[in-house]
Amino acid sequence: MSFEVHRGDRLVLLGPSGCGKSTLLKAIAGFIRPRAGSLTLDGQPILRPGPDRFVVFQEFDQLPPWKSVLGNVMFPLLAGGVSRAEARARALHWINKVGLSPFADAYPHTLSGGMKARVAIARALAMQPAILLMDEPFAALEALTRRSMQEQLQTLWEEVRFTRWATASCCCRPTRAACAPS
Repeated sequence: MSFEVHRGDRLVLLGPSGCGKSTLLKAIAGFIRPRAGSLTLDGQPILRPGPDRFVVFQEFDQLPPWKSVLGNVMFPLLAGGVSRAEARARALHWINKVGLSPFADAYPHTLSGGMKARVAIARALAMQPAILLMDEPFAALEALTRRSMQEQLQTLWEEVRFTRWATASCCCRPTRAACAPS
């Protein structure tokens, strides 16, 4: 497979469960290396995770339970060397953008699935990544919440124009031909 994605593009990797969508996303994130071929970003090989790529996973347990919403959004900023004041300002900005300002001091166990997904998105966007990688982030949500989250993400994308990669499963079953490398 070979393709180019340009800054600000939106791409959805669609396929049946088990065909390698999440594996490709993890390779783009730098968590794993491809068994063959190569991945590059701005002409440089992707060899490890970097602050230019941020992943929102499909599981809701990606938020440390001992940190508040604000703490969860600030955490990667502080770990990346951003000052506490700037991290707080950026975190509060994105928490507001995803509509969770009243819940900034809440902890993950008190949040709904949709709210946890919004915290994960706020945390990712606060990092200002070149690429936002999303591994079926709304798959576990009920239909109305999923639709609302998709619309909210579209609105954020229209404002910021980050490159967005997402995976989505289709209802067909995988076959050896569909999942085999070409």
